[in-house]
Amino acid sequence: MRIIQVVPRIADESSGPSHSVPGLSRALSDAGAEVDLYVLEPRPERKTFERLTAFPSGPGSLFRRR
Repeated sequence: MRIIQVVPRIADESSGPSHSVPGLSRALSDAGAEVDLYVLEPRPERKTFERLTAFPSGPGSLFRRR
């Protein structure tokens, strides 16, 4: 199973979604799911989840206008 989680940010603090979302991603991955975690702000300084990708310019940067 492939799971994609998208959150606005993962702060460097260890509480709330900054703690629970990476924890959920790790647990799902340990259970055999292929998990990708995407954040819409710069990558946090601390390592939270191995397959974390940051899009600091926002999701609009994925779609270039011609």
